[in-house]
Amino acid sequence: MLSHETLAAIGVVRDRTRQHVSIALSDLDSLTIALAAGSVESESLVEYMHDGSVRTDVLSAMSHLALSDSDFVNLYGRNGPSVGHAESAGTNHPRIAEYEACPEARELRGMLEEALLTTLCEDVQGKLWRSSATTRLAALVALCRTSDAQGCLSSIVGGMVATDARRVDDLKTRIEDGGIDVMLVSQGLRALASSTVSS
Repeated sequence: MLSHETLAAIGVVRDRTRQHVSIALSDLDSLTIALAAGSVESESLVEYMHDGSVRTDVLSAMSHLALSDSDFVNLYGRNGPSVGHAESAGTNHPRIAEYEACPEARELRGMLEEALLTTLCEDVQGKLWRSSATTRLAALVALCRTSDAQGCLSSIVGGMVATDARRVDDLKTRIEDGGIDVMLVSQGLRALASSTVSS
């Protein structure tokens, strides 16, 4: 069951989408758009995921539709309702499991685990990382955010050890310089949004 905080955040995203997109979209589509609009290469993500008037409307209102850092942290941060639900349920969403099964997603996860080497050696952070696929995917999505990626990532993993900050920053730069895999990131955004609206 969705918490009041999650319902409120989804409601804000839904209302914002209805203000800027001429076609009524599902909560899943609205949250996916909000996540994409706040990511690097947001235009490429939106162009890949949508066509017609939805694409046109979203591209013209990207800054209004992007999920803010505070909303991202509220939804997926260590104290956020979605992560708490995933932990307490002891299970993970099938779309996230499908995403994590992709070789490219496993490779990206491995790179992030190397960057978070010290953090994931901590008891609380390591346990959360191992037990919650939602946490792992939210961390990868945070890494692709255009604003305060490190702050969002730190909140998701339950606090990042300072010595990992440089490695995370280097990884983010490598990803941005090399260009994201639009198909893979789109799949990840959709899986994360799906786990949120169907929790």
